[in-house]
Amino acid sequence: MPARRTARKKARAGGPWEAIQVALQRLERELPPNLARLVRPLRRNLHDLERQLERARAEGERLWGRREVRFRSDLARLIRRLEKVVEPKKATRRRKTTRKPARKPAARPKAPTLKPARPKLARPPAAPVSPPSGPVGLPSGGPAGPGGGSGNGKG
Repeated sequence: MPARRTARKKARAGGPWEAIQVALQRLERELPPNLARLVRPLRRNLHDLERQLERARAEGERLWGRREVRFRSDLARLIRRLEKVVEPKKATRRRKTTRKPARKPAARPKAPTLKPARPKLARPPAAPVSPPSGPVGLPSGGPAGPGGGSGNGKG
Protein backbone atom coordinates (compact mmCIF):
# COMPACT_ATOMS: atom_id res chain seq x y z
CA MET A 1 0.00 0.00 0.00
CA PRO A 2 2.79 2.54 0.70
CA ALA A 3 4.10 2.06 -2.87
CA ARG A 4 0.83 3.31 -4.28
CA ARG A 5 0.92 6.46 -2.17
CA THR A 6 4.40 7.35 -3.36
CA ALA A 7 3.36 6.72 -6.96
CA ARG A 8 0.44 9.06 -6.54
CA LYS A 9 2.63 11.70 -4.92
CA LYS A 10 5.11 11.40 -7.80
CA ALA A 11 2.30 11.70 -10.31
CA ARG A 12 1.03 14.90 -8.71
CA ALA A 13 4.49 16.40 -8.42
CA GLY A 14 5.71 15.66 -11.99
CA GLY A 15 2.75 16.85 -14.03
CA PRO A 16 0.66 14.97 -16.58
CA TRP A 17 3.53 13.12 -18.26
CA GLU A 18 4.74 11.77 -14.94
CA ALA A 19 1.23 10.65 -14.05
CA ILE A 20 0.98 8.74 -17.33
CA GLN A 21 4.38 7.13 -16.75
CA VAL A 22 3.38 5.99 -13.26
CA ALA A 23 0.09 4.55 -14.52
CA LEU A 24 1.87 2.70 -17.35
CA GLN A 25 4.46 1.24 -14.95
CA ARG A 26 1.69 -0.01 -12.69
CA LEU A 27 -0.15 -1.48 -15.68
CA GLU A 28 3.05 -3.16 -16.87
CA ARG A 29 3.55 -4.78 -13.47
CA GLU A 30 -0.02 -6.06 -13.31
CA LEU A 31 -0.13 -7.52 -16.84
CA PRO A 32 1.31 -10.89 -17.81
CA PRO A 33 4.75 -10.73 -19.53
CA ASN A 34 3.42 -11.28 -23.08
CA LEU A 35 1.06 -8.27 -22.76
CA ALA A 36 3.57 -6.21 -20.81
CA ARG A 37 5.73 -6.04 -23.95
CA LEU A 38 2.94 -4.05 -25.66
CA VAL A 39 3.17 -1.31 -23.05
CA ARG A 40 6.61 -0.13 -24.24
CA PRO A 41 5.46 0.80 -27.81
CA LEU A 42 2.33 2.29 -26.25
CA ARG A 43 4.51 4.45 -24.00
CA ARG A 44 6.60 5.58 -26.98
CA ASN A 45 3.47 6.45 -28.98
CA LEU A 46 2.02 8.38 -26.08
CA HIS A 47 5.24 10.33 -25.73
CA ASP A 48 5.17 11.22 -29.46
CA LEU A 49 1.52 12.24 -29.15
CA GLU A 50 2.35 14.47 -26.20
CA ARG A 51 5.09 16.22 -28.18
CA GLN A 52 2.70 16.78 -31.09
CA LEU A 53 0.10 18.21 -28.73
CA GLU A 54 2.68 20.51 -27.18
CA ARG A 55 3.75 21.78 -30.61
CA ALA A 56 0.12 22.33 -31.63
CA ARG A 57 -0.56 24.20 -28.39
CA ALA A 58 2.49 26.42 -28.89
CA GLU A 59 1.48 27.13 -32.51
CA GLY A 60 -2.05 27.97 -31.40
CA GLU A 61 -0.78 30.36 -28.75
CA ARG A 62 1.52 32.01 -31.28
CA LEU A 63 -1.31 32.48 -33.79
CA TRP A 64 -3.66 33.68 -31.06
CA GLY A 65 -1.08 36.22 -29.93
CA ARG A 66 -0.73 37.59 -33.47
CA ARG A 67 -4.49 37.84 -33.89
CA GLU A 68 -4.86 39.46 -30.50
CA VAL A 69 -2.36 42.18 -31.42
CA ARG A 70 -4.11 42.81 -34.72
CA PHE A 71 -7.57 42.89 -33.10
CA ARG A 72 -6.36 45.29 -30.42
CA SER A 73 -4.87 47.69 -32.95
CA ASP A 74 -8.03 47.52 -35.08
CA LEU A 75 -10.14 48.16 -32.01
CA ALA A 76 -8.02 51.16 -31.00
CA ARG A 77 -8.26 52.57 -34.53
CA LEU A 78 -12.06 52.13 -34.59
CA ILE A 79 -12.42 53.75 -31.18
CA ARG A 80 -10.40 56.76 -32.36
CA ARG A 81 -12.60 57.06 -35.45
CA LEU A 82 -15.74 56.81 -33.31
CA GLU A 83 -14.48 59.45 -30.88
CA LYS A 84 -13.65 61.73 -33.78
CA VAL A 85 -17.18 61.41 -35.17
CA VAL A 86 -18.93 61.77 -31.80
CA GLU A 87 -16.90 64.61 -30.28
CA PRO A 88 -18.50 68.05 -30.54
CA LYS A 89 -17.15 70.38 -33.16
CA LYS A 90 -14.82 73.07 -31.90
CA ALA A 91 -16.51 76.47 -31.79
CA THR A 92 -14.77 78.70 -34.26
CA ARG A 93 -15.15 82.43 -33.88
CA ARG A 94 -16.43 84.08 -36.96
CA ARG A 95 -15.47 87.59 -37.77
CA LYS A 96 -18.29 90.01 -38.03
CA THR A 97 -18.31 91.05 -41.63
CA THR A 98 -20.34 93.79 -43.13
CA ARG A 99 -22.46 92.42 -45.82
CA LYS A 100 -22.60 94.18 -49.09
CA PRO A 101 -26.09 95.31 -49.95
CA ALA A 102 -27.86 92.95 -52.28
CA ARG A 103 -27.75 93.93 -55.89
CA LYS A 104 -30.88 95.16 -57.43
CA PRO A 105 -32.01 93.06 -60.34
CA ALA A 106 -30.84 94.56 -63.59
CA ALA A 107 -33.44 96.34 -65.60
CA ARG A 108 -34.08 95.57 -69.20
CA PRO A 109 -30.82 95.68 -71.17
CA LYS A 110 -30.27 98.85 -73.14
CA ALA A 111 -29.95 98.81 -76.87
CA PRO A 112 -26.31 98.82 -77.96
CA THR A 113 -25.04 102.19 -79.03
CA LEU A 114 -22.72 102.48 -81.96
CA LYS A 115 -19.66 104.63 -81.39
CA PRO A 116 -17.99 106.26 -84.35
CA ALA A 117 -14.77 104.53 -85.30
CA ARG A 118 -11.59 106.49 -84.64
CA PRO A 119 -9.27 106.86 -87.57
CA LYS A 120 -6.02 104.99 -87.04
CA LEU A 121 -2.86 107.02 -87.37
CA ALA A 122 -0.47 105.77 -89.95
CA ARG A 123 2.96 105.11 -88.46
CA PRO A 124 6.03 104.29 -90.44
CA PRO A 125 7.27 100.73 -89.90
CA ALA A 126 9.98 100.42 -87.25
CA ALA A 127 13.50 99.78 -88.46
CA PRO A 128 14.89 96.37 -87.48
CA VAL A 129 17.49 96.52 -84.72
CA SER A 130 20.74 94.76 -85.55
CA PRO A 131 22.90 93.24 -82.81
CA PRO A 132 26.00 95.27 -81.87
CA SER A 133 29.13 94.45 -83.73
CA GLY A 134 32.35 93.64 -81.93
CA PRO A 135 33.50 91.18 -79.29
CA VAL A 136 30.94 89.78 -76.94
CA GLY A 137 31.01 91.17 -73.41
CA LEU A 138 32.77 94.46 -74.20
CA PRO A 139 30.85 97.71 -74.28
CA SER A 140 30.49 99.31 -77.66
CA GLY A 141 33.08 101.99 -78.31
CA GLY A 142 35.84 99.88 -76.80
CA PRO A 143 39.20 99.14 -78.44
CA ALA A 144 37.64 97.56 -81.47
CA GLY A 145 34.70 99.95 -81.56
CA PRO A 146 34.33 103.30 -83.30
CA GLY A 147 36.90 105.90 -82.41
CA GLY A 148 39.66 103.42 -81.63
CA GLY A 149 41.87 104.38 -78.70
CA SER A 150 43.30 102.51 -75.82
CA GLY A 151 39.96 101.71 -74.20
CA ASN A 152 40.83 103.38 -70.90
CA GLY A 153 38.76 106.43 -71.66
CA LYS A 154 41.70 108.93 -71.54
CA GLY A 155 41.95 109.44 -75.25
